[in-house]
Amino acid sequence: MSFNLDMCRALRAVIKERGVEQRDVALVIGRSGAYVSNRLTGKLTLSFDIIEGAADRLGLSPHALVMEMLARTRPGEPESGSP
Repeated sequence: MSFNLDMCRALRAVIKERGVEQRDVALVIGRSGAYVSNRLTGKLTLSFDIIEGAADRLGLSPHALVMEMLARTRPGEPESGSP
């Protein structure tokens, strides 16, 4: 599986678990629902505007959201710098 698809899955899981819908992200970034959907499903490459919009709706910094997404892509693997 590609890194892009891993990150898309992770982001979809985070927003779903926290009750945020794709249309909420679309409204925040001023894009169509199709634009967001195509990126969250991996049809197109996930873009930073999606991450920023989702972070805004979730009340997180983009950095915190990306860290959560990364943690979900490879559960059980040690983080960088860990033994």
